[in-house]
Parts: sequence; structure tokens; C-alpha cells
Amino acid sequence: MTPAVAQEIEKCLSPGRVGSYAPPLIACEQGEQPLSAALRLYQWNTEIASAMWTVMHIFEVTVRNAVSDAVSEVHGQKWTHEPSFHSRLAPTPKDRITGKPIGYGPRNDLQKQSRIHTTPGKVIPELKMVFWEKMFTQAHDRDFWNPHLQAAFPNLDSSQPTRDHRNALRIRYERVRRIRNRMGHHESISDASRFDLDACYHGMMDVLAWRSSEVHAWVSSMETVQDVLRRRPR
Repeated sequence: MTPAVAQEIEKCLSPGRVGSYAPPLIACEQGEQPLSAALRLYQWNTEIASAMWTVMHIFEVTVRNAVSDAVSEVHGQKWTHEPSFHSRLAPTPKDRITGKPIGYGPRNDLQKQSRIHTTPGKVIPELKMVFWEKMFTQAHDRDFWNPHLQAAFPNLDSSQPTRDHRNALRIRYERVRRIRNRMGHHESISDASRFDLDACYHGMMDVLAWRSSEVHAWVSSMETVQDVLRRRPR
């Protein structure tokens, strides 16, 4: 890549964005300018994001359907529209002084989507990713995880406590959400000191295996994450 080409790409992407990939995140090869090195890492970042999306796609759909199965056992097939379930969820917190909403409340998210959509199949994909993360908190153990986690994730070790399994699911899901949010905004996930992509990938594969051996094998047959991770420029 010539300096002129590199500068034109930087102009289109913005110096600030390209600069987040610059040395010391990547080492310049002999005779290479820092801008060209940054663009090499930028290119790899697009490749690993694309590879991660494939696994995340199946992971997200699988997890939210597993949660829906568990909730349905207690609150019925139309749990998304069931007021008694809504009341179990935390509302959006409010500022003590101004009274204005701050942060995220799963109750408000579910109520909003259930007013817009008439069926669970339409509500479920519209809920924010953090909604599903909130389903893996201790608050729901007695309601639906203690009796139904093993059915939702049948390949978990049944000799281990439900709370340990549920927490393991929460940790893995949170890691995915944080990286996915960066990817959704086309931001860098190439800084290994901030984002453990290998742990994120293996965490997703763990959860898929806990849910279904067949789904795990299917994703294993198509994923390219591990190959792209090995090709990260240094």
C-alpha cells in the first residue's frame, strides 16, 4: 500500500478512527509507515468481526429461545404479554433528584415491545440484548431457573448447583454483549488488553454445547474465528 493510498483511506475513515489501530497495538514491519500498519490491523479487525458475527448470530438466537422456554414453563407461552411476569422485572431506575429515567429497566423494555407487537415471536427479537443478560441474575432463580434451567440447557452437569450454572451463563453472555456492542458500532475489538476474543468465542461455544450438541457441532463446522484469530497481525 502506497502512502498516498493509505492517506486517502484514512481521510475517508477519519484519522481518529484509524488512529485507534496504530502502534503500539501493532508493530511496523521493516520500512512500513505507522499509518499502513494501522490499516493492516484495521483490515484484520473487520475480518475477525465478520467471523465473530457468524457465531454470535446462532448464540444470541439460541440463548433467548432457551430463556423463553424456561420462562414459558412458569408464565405461559405468552409470557411476553403476561402482567404478572412484567411485575417481576426491575423498572427503569430514576434519578433521585430529577426523577428522570436513568439506565436500563427490563420491565419497561418488555412492556414497550409487548404494546407494539402482539405475539411473543415478534417481541423476543426486539428486546435489547441486555434484557436477556438480566434474565441470568439471581432474582430469577426461584421463579424459573431452579426448576427449569436443566431443561433449557440439558447438557449442563446436573450435579452442580443451579446458581453456579446460571452465573456461568451470565458471565459468558455479558462478555459477548460488550464485544457485540463494539462491533455493532464498527469500533475496534483488536486491543487484546481490553477484549478477550478467544474467551468470548469459547464462551459462546460452551453455551451452545450446553443447549444442544447438534447446534454446537453445526457452528463448529462453519466458524472461522479460530483461524482468523491466529492470523492477527503483530
